[in-house]
Amino acid sequence: MELDKSRADQVAKKFVSRIALFPLTKVYFVSLCYPGTERMNLSECEKYFGYCSMLALRTGNHYAGFIVD
Repeated sequence: MELDKSRADQVAKKFVSRIALFPLTKVYFVSLCYPGTERMNLSECEKYFGYCSMLALRTGNHYAGFIVD
């Protein structure tokens, strides 16, 4: 589980690096994001949640992304 500000690039980089670190095991990854600055785009972060979910399915892993207010 990772706790981050809602930055899409940060979400994607951390997920990809974690699945790369453990290529032979199934990874269960949760991104829990909290509001950052006003300039951080929540819809872009949600879009990257979808990208990570698709990548997880293709690699046999599991991904969930959440934004808390």
